[in-house]
Amino acid sequence: MNKDLTAMQLMSKGLAQLSSGVRTLSRAVAKLPDPDSIVRLLTGEAGEVYTCGHCEYTTDKKSNLKKHENTLKHQRQIARKIEPGSSLWVQIKQDYRKQLCQEDDKYVLMAYMWLKPHHHRVGVGKQGMWHWMMRDLWELINDNCFDGGFYMKGNKLSIYHHKKTRHQFPQFKTVFDQFKEHARNVIEEANKLIARRCRLFPKEKWDDHWEKYDSSTKNIPMYLKDKTPFQKRKETMSLHEYLQMCG
Repeated sequence: MNKDLTAMQLMSKGLAQLSSGVRTLSRAVAKLPDPDSIVRLLTGEAGEVYTCGHCEYTTDKKSNLKKHENTLKHQRQIARKIEPGSSLWVQIKQDYRKQLCQEDDKYVLMAYMWLKPHHHRVGVGKQGMWHWMMRDLWELINDNCFDGGFYMKGNKLSIYHHKKTRHQFPQFKTVFDQFKEHARNVIEEANKLIARRCRLFPKEKWDDHWEKYDSSTKNIPMYLKDKTPFQKRKETMSLHEYLQMCG
């Protein structure tokens, strides 16, 4: 009986693996180029290949490349790139020469900048966390994405820029949306860095800010009203509070 049961289990396992293999093969076939392209490749008559230098998109038709350049995915990739020759990123590239010498993604660079003050080069856990991490994140974004210019006063519906004209509602909402999008992108790259470095936990519980980090990055507070009771208790800084501080 036990032998029959083992055989049935092996057959079930084999069928599951076969099913998985078929699904993988199906996905691979779906990604194959069109038949004409395959024929050209096999006969050595492959035409010109067009590649997007930002998204690794490849096609043999120039019209497809043009269509790709108008997609939201392509535009977002372009927006991530730093301006050639910009002095904003020189110092962080020098501090992390090995990791960042060829890096041109501003969110990767900003993640390194954000975490750098509490990055320990030795030990099992190499990345520490600090109390004012959200204030420092808003400042990092304001300095590197907006020339450090935005600030607010008591009125929630007005936002100002030291180098530009006053922005009234609804323009301020656009600025807030941009801040939040930048924050999400930096946090995404920072989480990857933290996972590689491993978290450094302090000896004293009162000095442990990782729970605050997890709360702040999961629910990014834009206004005081957006804060959870935990965030209020831990003095998590919203974007509105930061911009008022800049005024």
